[in-house]
Amino acid sequence: EGVKAYDYENDLIVLRVTNAGTPLKLGDSNKIENKTPICAPSYAKGAADIAHGTINGIGRKDNRIQMKIGTTGGSSGCPFINKQGEVIGIDASGNDKYSYAIPSNTLKSLMQESTEEIPYNMWQELPHICALAATEIGDDMLGDDEYKEAIAYFDNALTLKPDIADAYKGRATARMSLGMFARAMEDYLTARKLNSQLLNSSGFWSFLFWKSILIAHFLIKAFRSRFDDSSWSRLRGIFKTSLSKSYVKDGNNTKAEMLLKEAINDFTDAINISQDEALYHNSIGWAKYRLALLKTDQGNETDAQILYKEAILDSEIALQLEQHNIKYRAAFYHTGAVAKAGLGNHDEAVDDLNICIKLNSEKALYFYDRACSKAILELHKDAEADFTKARQLDPDIEKRAH
Repeated sequence: EGVKAYDYENDLIVLRVTNAGTPLKLGDSNKIENKTPICAPSYAKGAADIAHGTINGIGRKDNRIQMKIGTTGGSSGCPFINKQGEVIGIDASGNDKYSYAIPSNTLKSLMQESTEEIPYNMWQELPHICALAATEIGDDMLGDDEYKEAIAYFDNALTLKPDIADAYKGRATARMSLGMFARAMEDYLTARKLNSQLLNSSGFWSFLFWKSILIAHFLIKAFRSRFDDSSWSRLRGIFKTSLSKSYVKDGNNTKAEMLLKEAINDFTDAINISQDEALYHNSIGWAKYRLALLKTDQGNETDAQILYKEAILDSEIALQLEQHNIKYRAAFYHTGAVAKAGLGNHDEAVDDLNICIKLNSEKALYFYDRACSKAILELHKDAEADFTKARQLDPDIEKRAH
């Protein structure tokens, strides 16, 4: 019927309910001892359940009771009961080995506070409660790899309440996943400042992970200082284009598409800074070609055709800008060739690949792609010869080929 009291820091709320029942007695959590048997009745998976275990750690810095008991996800809020039938703690979190409880005396203190009761709906609209809700939605989106959407919810949470360590931690994770290392570290350090226990609570490996990220941040910063802005933008784009290939192999085309679009933006930034760099134009053409392949797999031929044509134009600009380095020119002809093959123009693709191989006859991929186009043109004998040559140059060419 209403909210009698709430404890923001401990994630506790005391509700006044309509139905009468038999209340559980609150025990004295200051008198608990290690190895004491306890049980935890819950309704976590749509059915009543009860877990048994023992108290395993008291007097922790985070004011939680550690218990060796197998409560499951969804058990938060269930009571931990001793052999006398007294509640000595409330389930707050856990992992595969331990569960952690808010001491019953914390709840006792909250219930003794003299506060004005407010309607539940009004309580839900309080800024810091809305901030908590936004943080939880952001955490759910992290689990679904929706990093940009998660950041929007974390931003909203921190606008409502700027001291939520969980929101900073979640935003750090999202930004790290998007390659925003510097901003991720800012959030990580803020979260650590607000709650040092938060980033250690998930165990040694999580703590070690963030420590390694901190070191990586400074290494990247030092590495970054060695490049001008255009080269750095291209390097980011190359990394994202390469990483997208791994996501395609794992079947995560959504993540791969996002990375390729970001790579195209990085290459575009590089071109805007230094327009006469042939490598930048070819890199954006290659990223567009990779993105066109994804669009083709999705059945979106209209977008794929546009991207293939743009990739050809980018490779042609690169060829105009680079007239001397034969290995670069071979790579530029190759980008145009595979894009033409994507449009179904296999005769033109073979012509370009002939030039590629004339310029650089040690690249297995050039022979492999020419073989694929020749096979479609039903030049089977020539295709088999190219496949054989490709395998001689690189026995794993089928695995490496796009």
